[in-house]
Order: sequence, then C-alpha cells, then structure tokens
Amino acid sequence: MFAIMIFGYNQAVAGGVLALESFNRQFPQMDTVDTTGHTQSHNSTIQGMLLCLHKTEIVIGLDG
Repeated sequence: MFAIMIFGYNQAVAGGVLALESFNRQFPQMDTVDTTGHTQSHNSTIQGMLLCLHKTEIVIGLDG
C-alpha cells in the first residue's frame, strides 16, 4: 500500500516540478513553458520520453 501511495505522490509532484522556472533554467532541453513552435514540440517530446522512462522504472520497482 505504501508503494502505491508513493507512486501517486510522485506523479503529482513531477508535473509541478516541470513547470518551475529553476528547473527550466537547469534543463532548457525540456522547457515547454518559455518556448514556442517547433522547439516547444521537440522539448515536449524529450520531456515525455524521460517521464515515460521514469514511470517505467517505478512500475518495475513496484513489481520487485
């Protein structure tokens, strides 16, 4: 039960962190707030792939 609670908390926090100005300064390749057009689309793809990998790691960790 604890692992499921942590998984839910992690999902809620990840979205908020991605919109922080300090996070976007540190990782400009994932900035979708201050970019437009093709750059925003490309950054969004990178952001989505990294979050997907992170979530996959969590699910694998919950299984073991």
